[in-house]
Amino acid sequence: MNISENGGSIIGSFAFEAKNVLNYLLFGVKMSTTLNLKAAYQNLSPAERRVADYVLENPEEASHMTIDCLAANAGVSLPSVTRLTKKLGYAGFSEFKIALAGSVAAKTGRAEKLALLDDDTDTEFADKLLMGQRSAMAATSLLIDRESLRCLADHIVSAKRVVFFGLGSSIAAARNINEDFLRIGIDSAIMSNPSIMGKYARLLGKEDVFIGLSRTGLTKRTLDCMTFAKAQGSFTAFFTNNEDSAAVAKADICFVTPRLDEIYDYCGLETNAMQYAVLEVLSIMVARKLARFSKEDYVRILVEPGN
Repeated sequence: MNISENGGSIIGSFAFEAKNVLNYLLFGVKMSTTLNLKAAYQNLSPAERRVADYVLENPEEASHMTIDCLAANAGVSLPSVTRLTKKLGYAGFSEFKIALAGSVAAKTGRAEKLALLDDDTDTEFADKLLMGQRSAMAATSLLIDRESLRCLADHIVSAKRVVFFGLGSSIAAARNINEDFLRIGIDSAIMSNPSIMGKYARLLGKEDVFIGLSRTGLTKRTLDCMTFAKAQGSFTAFFTNNEDSAAVAKADICFVTPRLDEIYDYCGLETNAMQYAVLEVLSIMVARKLARFSKEDYVRILVEPGN
């Protein structure tokens, strides 16, 4: 856990390594595809070697080819390409091609994103989305500081009231945890009305907890509300996807979750999924700290259908 010298926010130790962590998870988990090909070369059939030779000589071009195109350029049948990818340990051609693109990116230092292309097949598109989501979740697990979560949970348990501040889709991730808190006896509310949220923030006091959410970390009204709440002595926490947000330095605790535009090269693709995940963990931590609730009570209140 890092604490800035000027008394600023507590942030996860890896908060400023988000992009590097994502690149590692996307491209570094498996052996480089080209190294994989070289290591397996002696055990390949003649047809599989022709595919391997073509890929090793033209890795960047091959990473953009369909299976039909690669087979044609290598002068082999489609089953030969499929057998090669399976022999290398990939689930299929789509996974092989994504990994190959990652190897090219890692080697050249370019194209660090998964390219979601309009001419991708549905299967290729889904594979890339799932791979990116899996990597983002793994990166979140590495980036989020557990001590910061514990600290926030402690403040919530002892707070007079907890209020979530945010606008538009950014506040969506808070709706579930707000309901969870109400069910377990936490005085919790959401403030997302831009015309009154500033006034409400000024009503918070030393016994209250302010939690701001902004994917971009640049939403002026939400940042201003945090400033107002902090001036009144409230404990402040902030969730954002932007490690350059002013909230990182100003909030008592700031959680930086991965941005999908650092994973996907696809216009407009965004999500609150990682913030949902972290807030769900926070909800469970708070419930555990409430001695009046047992594990069975928590499961009954939060998990049973209809709640």
